[in-house]
Amino acid sequence: MQPRMQLKRFMVWPRRRIVGIIGAVLAFAAAIGTGGYFVGPALIPGKLVQTQLNEQIGRWTGGEYRLGDNTKIAVAPGFRVIVSDPAFVSVADETARPIMTADSIVAPLRIVPLLFGRIEIANLVLLHPGIDLRGQAGDFVENVNPQAQSATPAGQRRPPSAVTLINGTVRFDGATGVDEISGLDLRLASDVSSDADAIQGGLIVGGRHLKVDLLLDDLAALVSDAGTRGSVNLRIGPRYDGEQDDVATSDGGMSYETTDILQQLSGVIGQSRYRFGSMAAEGTFSITLHSVDISDATFSLGGMEMNGHLRAEADDRQAISRLLGVPDLMSVAIVSATEMGAGHWVDTPVDMTWLNGLDLDVEMFGEDMAFGNSVLDAAAMSLVVGDGTATLDLAGTTEGLGDVAAELVLDYADSEGVVMAASGRVDDVSVDKLTQIFAAIGPPPLIGTAQFPEGTMNGAFDLNANGHTLGQLVDSLEGSATTRLTDGSLAGTDLVATLETLFRGREFMTEEDGPLIPAAGRTQFDQLDARIDFASGAANVSGVHIAGEGFGINMLGDVELVEGRMNVGGHAVLLSLPGMEVVAGDTLVDLPFGVGGTVFAPVVAAGVPTVTAQVDAYAED
Repeated sequence: MQPRMQLKRFMVWPRRRIVGIIGAVLAFAAAIGTGGYFVGPALIPGKLVQTQLNEQIGRWTGGEYRLGDNTKIAVAPGFRVIVSDPAFVSVADETARPIMTADSIVAPLRIVPLLFGRIEIANLVLLHPGIDLRGQAGDFVENVNPQAQSATPAGQRRPPSAVTLINGTVRFDGATGVDEISGLDLRLASDVSSDADAIQGGLIVGGRHLKVDLLLDDLAALVSDAGTRGSVNLRIGPRYDGEQDDVATSDGGMSYETTDILQQLSGVIGQSRYRFGSMAAEGTFSITLHSVDISDATFSLGGMEMNGHLRAEADDRQAISRLLGVPDLMSVAIVSATEMGAGHWVDTPVDMTWLNGLDLDVEMFGEDMAFGNSVLDAAAMSLVVGDGTATLDLAGTTEGLGDVAAELVLDYADSEGVVMAASGRVDDVSVDKLTQIFAAIGPPPLIGTAQFPEGTMNGAFDLNANGHTLGQLVDSLEGSATTRLTDGSLAGTDLVATLETLFRGREFMTEEDGPLIPAAGRTQFDQLDARIDFASGAANVSGVHIAGEGFGINMLGDVELVEGRMNVGGHAVLLSLPGMEVVAGDTLVDLPFGVGGTVFAPVVAAGVPTVTAQVDAYAED
């Protein structure tokens, strides 16, 4: 028994010693770690930390900016660098206005390099940064050296630490003062595998929330004339402001109605409603003080890709601020168009003064592009703005919709306001698809659903107008349009069926029969020829001739352009019936009629018909 007891005592005591030793080591390590956590940061020289911070800032700014000499830097427990009230000043002139300030910078240090006596910044977090580009951004753009960073071979360049901006603002010179981009939440990081710079996040521009996903070969080269290859994905939506109860509310700068109308248009042409508001581009990007350039690019909008370029130059202020104002102008125009029923759009001002000092050149083209339910065989768009004049050229060939070519020129004169000239042609265009697009932004019909004409259209137009408001533009509209529709139909009534019932002896306006009510349906035709002359806010419809199997229609009248009200009269004549021999030139029934209502909700009223003597003979059979 004794040897066993000794063996047991020998096995137990060493185990206890080992556990004690391990516990002591862990306690010592914990004490050292705790002491290092709280005391170690105080031993790190602030100058070395500031040198590392300036190195990271220099990498992101092309070596043009650094922290000011009087910057307060502290290393907090946990090896977190805290920079209070930092200011990024110019290396060349520290007395100049800082390009960026912030409430603070938080920069964690990498622990492993500290064990070897090196200080490395893990990442930079800027709280409430304010970027000031007023009047001095050109110095940064002109002095930046995009070749400095790219001179280091790929794979050998040590990537800069990631930078995160939280709730920042950007201020720059605007048209009437200082413009501002707010809600700046971005992360800048370097992709080691591709040696590219990535920027992701969101910002508030006017009334819109803009989400950005940007990948650039060289961020420093972006703000130079040389530019850099890259890709960008933008998604635009309404602005939301979080309230205390975390309920998101719209800012109102971009109304939900505007977004919904544009999504309706996308749905009408077969595009996805949910891809509206997103755009992607891949090409060479350059942003300087007075210019924005996207060249050799592929643009993608709503799943449709086109090649081309965008160049904008402004002499008096940043070109980027000019471009950021375009969505606001579009929003106002769209909202005005949707208020046709209320008539508010008539007083909407038309202003082109924002074009003063702006040179803009946009060109896009493509072939065999999916466009909703159709295929664009070829499409081209060109927009040129210079000396206060805008010229827009459009051309396209679409399967199922037809060929369209148009030019719109807008100029401005103080006495006349906006001066517009538009001309173009259409070939083999589907009328029903075209009118559905216009009806999507027009007023709803008074009763029922909108009924659209059908057919294939060929025609041309040449129009001119001028005015300070949309209403004045419409009232001053002059010019003409000619068109021919084939193999189509008109909504509102079936005039042929109405004429046949009259020829068969139908009576009306008696005690038993009452008034003549045209037969419901559509009027099918073989060909429609028309000329429309525009003057004094109205469209004068003249020379309208409609021919179909056994009937003909002649019409003339006016359409009031502001509200779309119609006052059109005409005659519908029945020339023959199936299986009946008729002498050429004879008329079986002549029915006068009038068309009222609106363009999208026509109301047809019949007059007193004239029926030939053949009625009796036909009725006796």
